Amino acid sequence: MLALKPGKAPIQLFRAVYKGNESGTITPLLLTAGINSRYSSESGEYVILWNDIELAFNDPLHVWRENVIVPFLTDEKLEFVQPLRISACPDVVLDVVVKSPGIEAGMKTLKLKGLSTIPPKSSTRKGFRSIPGVEPIMNDASSPAITSHKTQSQRAKRAPQDRGEPLEKNILSVAKSGRAPQLIPEDNNHWDGFYDHTQPTVEQLANNNFTIGQDDIQEHDGPGMDVIYKRGLAYYKGKGVPQDYTKAVELLRRAADQGHVVSQRNLGIMYEKGHGVNQDYSKAVELYQKAASQGNAEGQYDLGYMYEKGHYVSQDYSKAVKLFKKAARQGNAVAQNRLGGMYKKGMGVNQDYSKAVELFKSAARQGNADAQFNLGAMYNAGHGVTQDNSKAAEWYQKAASQGHIAAQGSLGTMFKKGIDVSQGYSKAIEWYQKLESQGSIHAQISLGTMYANGIGVSQDYSKAVELFKKAANQGSVIAQNRLGGMYKNGHGVNQDFSNALRWYKKAASHGNPDAQISLGSMYEKGYGVKQDYSKAVEFYRKASNQGDTRAQNSLGYMYQHGNGVNQDYPKAVELYQRAANQGDLNAQINLGEMYEYGNGVIQDYSEAVALYQKAAGQGSAVAEKKLGDMHKNRVEARQDQSMVMELYRKAASQGSVDGQRTLDGIPKDEGVSECRDRA
Repeated sequence: MLALKPGKAPIQLFRAVYKGNESGTITPLLLTAGINSRYSSESGEYVILWNDIELAFNDPLHVWRENVIVPFLTDEKLEFVQPLRISACPDVVLDVVVKSPGIEAGMKTLKLKGLSTIPPKSSTRKGFRSIPGVEPIMNDASSPAITSHKTQSQRAKRAPQDRGEPLEKNILSVAKSGRAPQLIPEDNNHWDGFYDHTQPTVEQLANNNFTIGQDDIQEHDGPGMDVIYKRGLAYYKGKGVPQDYTKAVELLRRAADQGHVVSQRNLGIMYEKGHGVNQDYSKAVELYQKAASQGNAEGQYDLGYMYEKGHYVSQDYSKAVKLFKKAARQGNAVAQNRLGGMYKKGMGVNQDYSKAVELFKSAARQGNADAQFNLGAMYNAGHGVTQDNSKAAEWYQKAASQGHIAAQGSLGTMFKKGIDVSQGYSKAIEWYQKLESQGSIHAQISLGTMYANGIGVSQDYSKAVELFKKAANQGSVIAQNRLGGMYKNGHGVNQDFSNALRWYKKAASHGNPDAQISLGSMYEKGYGVKQDYSKAVEFYRKASNQGDTRAQNSLGYMYQHGNGVNQDYPKAVELYQRAANQGDLNAQINLGEMYEYGNGVIQDYSEAVALYQKAAGQGSAVAEKKLGDMHKNRVEARQDQSMVMELYRKAASQGSVDGQRTLDGIPKDEGVSECRDRA
C-alpha cells in the first residue's frame, strides 16, 4: 500500500483467467502468482512492471480489476511511463487475462526467483495471516526504486495493455461509471456505491468459493484490515449477511483508523450519503483527504468532486482540476472523463476542446460510458475534432449499449435526422437477449431501454415495461426509476400515477436523484397525490445535495417563489448559480432573470445578457426570445433592429410561440428598414 515506506514493498497477487473469444465467458484457471511490487520515487507509489507479469504468465493480454482493464500509468502528457507499469493493488487479487485456456499455458512452469504459483487449497479458510508459497522478488531492503526515462522510440511504441480489443470488439463491456455524465446527467448522477473490491482472496480461489458468511464475521489479528474491510462491504451490500449500514460503518471505521486506504475512501462515501451515519460532508472531506494523500485515485477523485461542487469546502475549480489530474494520471477513467469536462467548459482551466477530446478518449477506451457519450458529442459538434457523424454514432452506440440514456437519446435524434447509425446493434441485441434469458439485470435494463427508444429495434413500450419490471423486481434502482416513468407517461401501460409514485419511491429511497426529482415534481404539481410543496422541496433538496443541476434549479425556483419554503431570493440565486456554473441552461435563464429584474442581486443587465447568451448558445428558444426582448427595449445597448429580428427568428425556428408572435407583431416598416440595412 502507498502508506508503506520505501523498502517494504508489498506483494501483489495475480490470478490467471481465460476469456473465451466467442462466448465471452470468463474461466478462472486457479493459478495465482505473487509478484513483489516496486517503489516509484517519482510518483511515490508502488507499481508492478509489465515485464514481471510477462515473466510469470504465458502470453498475457492485459490485467483486469472487476472486469475492467487496468491501464498503464501515464505521465502529465498522458504518454505511457516506461518501463510499462500498473499501480499495485495489494488489497485485491488482480486477473491476468491470458490467450489460452490451458492450465499449463496460463502460468509459466519456470521457477523464478520471487515468482511462484499458489496451488489450490494451499491455505486455510480464514484471514490473511500468511500466504504460503509466495516468495519475494528480492529482500525488502534491496527493492530498487524505479524511474521513468523514455526514448523517442519507446514513446511511439504501442503498449500491449492498451490494445483495447476487449472493449473495441465487445460493446457489451461495462465499466464502473462515475458520479455523473459530464454533459447530460441521468441515472448515474451520483456514484452508486463502493469501489467494490470483490476480487477473490487466495483462500477463496483455492476453495473455488467466494462468499462471505456469518462464520467470517469474527476478529482477526495481524495483517487483516482487508478482511475487516470486506466484512464491512458485505454488510453494506447485504451479501451473505443482512444489510446493515451501521455495522458497515463500524467495521470500515476500524479499518480506516488503521490507515486502510480503501476503507477511508468508502467510509467517506457513507458520510457523504448519510448511510449508517448522519450526513456529514466535513467528515467525508476529511476521509477523502486521507485516502487522497496516500495516492488513492478514487479518494483523489472524490475530493476533487467535493471541491467542484462546493460540498462543505469553498467551491474551487482549480483544486478540483488538480485532484482530477492526479487520479487521471493513475488511469482512473472516471477522473479522466471529469477532467475532460472541466477542459471542455473551461472550469478551473483554460477552455481546451482538444485536451478534452484527449481525456474523453482515454476514459472511453476503458469502457467508461459517460466518456463514450461525451466523445460522441464532441464529434457530433466538431469540438476539438473534425465534425464526423459516423464517429459520433460509433461512440454513442458504445455508451448506449451500456444503458446510457443520453447516448440513446442522441442516437434517436440522429435517426430522426436521417443519419444511418443502425450498424452494430444486431450483435448487441443478440447478446442482450441471451443474457436477459439468464436473468441479467444489466441486459434487461439495456434491452428495455432500446425498446423504449426504438434504438436498433422497433419501438415497443410494452416490451420495455416487461423488461424493466423484471429488473426492478430484482432490486435494480435504475429499472425502478424507469418503470416509474413508464407509468407516469402511460408508455406501454395505462397512465397510473399511483404506480409511478410507488416505483419512484423505491428508487428514491436508494438515493437515485432522477427518482427524487420526479417525486418532487409529482408533489409540486399534485400528480397522484395531494399537492405538497414541502414534500417537493424535500425531494428536490435530496437530489440537489448530490450535485444534480436539475434539482438545484428546481429548488431555486421554489425559494424564488416561496413554494414550500419562505421566499428567499438570495438562496434562489445561490442555487441557480450552482447549476448555471455547470452549464444548466434553465438555471442560466432563471439566473439571468434575477439579474435582469434585480431580485436577490444588484440589477445588472450586462450579466443578464451574458447568461441569456450562454443558454442561447445551447439552443434555448426561450433565451433567444429573452435576448430579443432586451434588445428591442433598448436594454444594455442601442437598439439594433437587425439583431432583434434575427433573435426572434431563431426563437421562432426553435419552436418558440412567443418568439413567432413577437415577430409577427413587429411593424412592417421596421422589417423594411431591417432589409434595407442588410442590403
